[in-house]
Amino acid sequence: MKTIARLLVVAVPFVAVATSGLGCAHRYQNQPAPAMAGTTGRWVDGANNYAYMRNINHRGVVDDAARLFYVDNPSRLSPWPIVDMSGNPR
Repeated sequence: MKTIARLLVVAVPFVAVATSGLGCAHRYQNQPAPAMAGTTGRWVDGANNYAYMRNINHRGVVDDAARLFYVDNPSRLSPWPIVDMSGNPR
């Protein structure tokens, strides 16, 4: 009787630990890498790339608008050469 009790004391926790992950196995069978959006990138990487692309496009639109309204270059109406920020005349 004591032998059976000792066996149960050792076996029950072992079986409980061994089978505790079986209930969660179905969640990972269909999607083993849930953080991945594709084969090489995560969803967060896609959001970062999209934000970077929007930032670059916004800067391009601002640059195009400056060229459209001629505010991207200094005025040439001065009799003296206009000096660029680098110190080189334009």
